[in-house]
Amino acid sequence: MYWNIPGKGRRKTRAYTQWINGELKALLAQKAKPFIGPAIISITVPNHTRRDADNYAKPILDLMVRAGVLAGDRSDCVRSISVSFSPDCQCAHVKIEAA
Repeated sequence: MYWNIPGKGRRKTRAYTQWINGELKALLAQKAKPFIGPAIISITVPNHTRRDADNYAKPILDLMVRAGVLAGDRSDCVRSISVSFSPDCQCAHVKIEAA
């Protein structure tokens, strides 16, 4: 997702930027309305990967903020995040509820 540049800090990788841009188009096509107020985020992802659960939250929250669905990913906007694996889903599903 990120790579370190000595003396400059962390930068998004090209692959991560391409993923965000592609998924942003798909999310905007859903015409998701902005969520107002503190949120509880539940993320369900496919069970066929060996990826760590915590690695799913950051890119999905970044995408939601970029699309304007969430005001931010700070603790005043997102009160709780859970990630679960399901053999029944083919792609990530995100549920946003009022905290």
